[in-house]
Amino acid sequence: MSTLDETIRLAGRAVTLIRSGGNVSTYMYYTTTGRVAGKSKLNLADDHEGGFLFPSDSSVVAGDLVLAGTDYYLVVALADIVVFGEAWGYKGMLYKCNSVITVQHWNSVTDLFEDYKADVHSFIIHEGEQAWAEDKSLLRPTKYRGKRKPFTLYAQTSSGINSNSVIIDQELRKFRVSKDHDPFAADGILITQVLWVE
Repeated sequence: MSTLDETIRLAGRAVTLIRSGGNVSTYMYYTTTGRVAGKSKLNLADDHEGGFLFPSDSSVVAGDLVLAGTDYYLVVALADIVVFGEAWGYKGMLYKCNSVITVQHWNSVTDLFEDYKADVHSFIIHEGEQAWAEDKSLLRPTKYRGKRKPFTLYAQTSSGINSNSVIIDQELRKFRVSKDHDPFAADGILITQVLWVE
């Protein structure tokens, strides 16, 4: 056990890596400033993301869903910490994924969107944040209402989201994968642009 492993266990908290083949119990040190992942300044607009440290025996991988207390996080970036050739742990970034969605796919037999997968933890954020909204409202001030503003959705690749998916969140808002943006998947993480349609 490295010195960092011991520190994470003492200063961090017990967490669970949610896995289809069986959950894994481990420890995590987490900070919302993201300082451990390389961010040096606190930006209140970035409270959805944070930096983490995991012990070397945690088996954490990019795309893991982490349960810490009542909060869920998606591991979106991961790097080994190696000191003098010895594995000391892992560091990286997490996105808070407390938004629970249902993914729907089109059924050509019934001509309806039907539930494909429920209880998918995801993170949905306005794309471009304030700059996009300000530019759009300046361009068409009498037409823009913000409802169809594009959002970026992050989830695990196992969510089954594809270019024809409809997403329903826990507030029953409906999002549609943008026709201009195919979902991108790598390292267990799916990223796509969605539009709020109703």
